[in-house]
Amino acid sequence: MLTLAPPPMPRPVRRARARALALLAPRSRRAFFLLCDALRDEDALVREHAAGVLGRLGDRRAVPALELARPKTAGASRRAIDAALEALGERPPLDDEARLRADLREGPLEVRVAAARSLGARRDPA
Repeated sequence: MLTLAPPPMPRPVRRARARALALLAPRSRRAFFLLCDALRDEDALVREHAAGVLGRLGDRRAVPALELARPKTAGASRRAIDAALEALGERPPLDDEARLRADLREGPLEVRVAAARSLGARRDPA
């Protein structure tokens, strides 16, 4: 949970704070760690946004937090975590091929690229 204010924070407030952290993260060490904490937020949109920002920051210190959050998420949050791991040079665990194919048809560009790379890595070159 984001720790910029005492809980319980309404969902719109948590989402707004996650967006603000995205702006602060390149300049603030504390914002980076708050984004890592946001991967555990109950709101899927907050988790998705935090993962996207962490992937764009390119700081490999986020990898353990992303890997820890991954099994506890699904849908767009999971795809955002996979895309962030890919951006940080990690290969997300192989998932069901049908899900990866679905990701190719929908979602943000970075999710589609991550799905295409994952599917490409599965192909036997022989």
